[in-house]
Amino acid sequence: MGMLIHKAMIKYGMVNFILVIVEFTDKDNLLKCEQKWMVELKPKYNVNPLAGNSRGYKHTDEIKTKLRAMALGRVASEETRKKMSEAHIGQGPTTGIKVEVTDTKTSITTIYESIVKAAKGLGVNVKTL
Repeated sequence: MGMLIHKAMIKYGMVNFILVIVEFTDKDNLLKCEQKWMVELKPKYNVNPLAGNSRGYKHTDEIKTKLRAMALGRVASEETRKKMSEAHIGQGPTTGIKVEVTDTKTSITTIYESIVKAAKGLGVNVKTL
């Protein structure tokens, strides 16, 4: 089905989204920090309200039915196919998308040529971005 945020980026365009690192922390405090910010910011695109991964999360039967119906009836419009092409969808979700990162403490901005390169430059897993 794809991630909800990925679909929204295609629909609304990358220019309408920003990535902001709100806090740096170490591995030992990661889940506690993530949960704190999830409570504080109430992110729209998080399915699971608890920090961590979604392993073990169970969709309700009603949601499963809706997801199946959506998957069966989905046909991308010409406009959506064009947007996907322009966003380089099909080359993988982590390539071809420039990422601009601004350090909030120093105001130094770095532009990476792809999400993969940004992840490497920031020393984080690409899934974190």
